[in-house]
Amino acid sequence: MAEPIDMPTPAYATFTRRLQAMFYDSACLICMVAVAVSLVAFGEPFAGAGRVAAGAVVLPVLLYEPLMVALFGGTLGHRRRNMRVVVVKTGRSPGIVRAFVRFILKTILGLPSFVAMAVTTRYQSLHDQITGTVVQIYDLAIADTSDYRRARPVVLSVQRASRLRRALMIIGYSAAIARRWRCSASFCSRSSSAVTASTRSDVVKRTVQFSHGFLCCGWSAACGLPSLVGKAACLARA
Repeated sequence: MAEPIDMPTPAYATFTRRLQAMFYDSACLICMVAVAVSLVAFGEPFAGAGRVAAGAVVLPVLLYEPLMVALFGGTLGHRRRNMRVVVVKTGRSPGIVRAFVRFILKTILGLPSFVAMAVTTRYQSLHDQITGTVVQIYDLAIADTSDYRRARPVVLSVQRASRLRRALMIIGYSAAIARRWRCSASFCSRSSSAVTASTRSDVVKRTVQFSHGFLCCGWSAACGLPSLVGKAACLARA
């Protein structure tokens, strides 16, 4: 992408538009991983082929979004859906460290992170709030009015639940998340230890198992962690 287009009043991308970009990026990642794994699986067998195949899965997943966001202000999905990721304070693309932290939080929190868009002023997801970023429309001239929202008015007073209720909710969510992490980590450990085969068929099979375990660990807290973080923050401020 070129330099950001200055807009007097920022227009924030809707959840639907961001979800479309995620699906597009997922398709791009699947293609990249499939090509990388195929080159390893269907080439000449060699020692450590399983580890190389696992690396061909992990590296694109870890580096694709952070590098694209830091260098170009957004991924291919963002660009296709006319969006950009910027830092709230500067209005510029985030640096590589901020972009990587944002991606890790987005992966761990999962789709529930986007629930925060329903209550935040700038329609930020939870991972955007933590990293100080926001997703805006890149070129407002070609955007439809249904593609974006303007900033919400600031709410001065919010009714809070009691400290006891919030504490009990945090304990409950913590127990549920801990159980999810134990199950996913156990599966990932079994899968990664099995990625030592040298035949082509086993390389493909074990790579798929490793990939599933890797992704399970990343998404295991998706059903509870955003609420846990939010409730803990509210309890700390009370």
